[in-house]
Amino acid sequence: MIYAIGDIHGHLSKLELLLHKLIHHGMRNDDTLVFIGDYIDRGPETAGVIDLLIKLQASRPNTVFLR
Repeated sequence: MIYAIGDIHGHLSKLELLLHKLIHHGMRNDDTLVFIGDYIDRGPETAGVIDLLIKLQASRPNTVFLR
């Protein structure tokens, strides 16, 4: 399955909640995550978002980031 996630805007807690919900609802390790939109624009937790996305890509090779 492919999951598209857009416009995080530096909201780390919301991103963490979304990822938790995806896992809870059956997202598998071989599913693809595609991140689109703004990752850090205007957000309060931009460094945390970037750190989490880097860790996520390291642990999930099927993670794609679009600019």
